[in-house]
Amino acid sequence: FQSLSIPSVIQKEKTRVFSNRNLNNLKSLLKQQNWDSVLNTDNTNDAYYNFNEAIQFSLNSTCPYISKRAKRKQKSVKWDKETETLKKDYTKALEKELCTGLVCDKKETALRKKAYDMKLKTLKKQQVTKIIEDSDNKSKALWGVINK
Repeated sequence: FQSLSIPSVIQKEKTRVFSNRNLNNLKSLLKQQNWDSVLNTDNTNDAYYNFNEAIQFSLNSTCPYISKRAKRKQKSVKWDKETETLKKDYTKALEKELCTGLVCDKKETALRKKAYDMKLKTLKKQQVTKIIEDSDNKSKALWGVINK
């Protein structure tokens, strides 16, 4: 009997951090940059290439790429036909409100949105109760729903 542990694959994404400090460093580095190679070039492709190189160098030195864990994607609520029609009705009412701007259209849009939101809320509740009822470990399933 051997125990085999398989490491879970952690998805990572590369992003830049644009904090105020990093942006201020980027501004100062761009001010110090020598732009003669961009301004004094006759060929536009060469000028663009030089400009791009200067920008990329500045970005990479002040706001480097960092690896972050990818956020978990929210599982969407499964829709039924009624929900789809409610959404279509709401979007039509919203488009009409945006076109006309009338008070009666705003009220109609609010009513349609409320009906659509309430339907989504009940679907979510049904989904959560089904997940908890179908699970063997109810406590674990409940915490899984809470931490989603």
